[in-house]
Amino acid sequence: MSVQATAIDTISAGTYRNLVLVTADNHGVIKDTADVEVREGEVLGFSTIPSTGGSPVGIMQFGASFLLFIAGLILICDPRRILRARGLLVSA
Repeated sequence: MSVQATAIDTISAGTYRNLVLVTADNHGVIKDTADVEVREGEVLGFSTIPSTGGSPVGIMQFGASFLLFIAGLILICDPRRILRARGLLVSA
């Protein structure tokens, strides 16, 4: 039988003896041992993840562009004209 498992980093490669003790209400103690071989693994693939997120300059550029976009919409749409057409703004 072969089983794959992950061991902690501090364990050295080698063969270790595991001891198992089993108890039950209707039976005495059963004891067994098994040798477990720990091998050093190999890395099959590795890649670095690029840093994500924006730089402070990029975030400021986006914010300035967004504000200019909103200002352009306000100048194009003339909100006072729209409010007057809906009866929400009364001219003096």
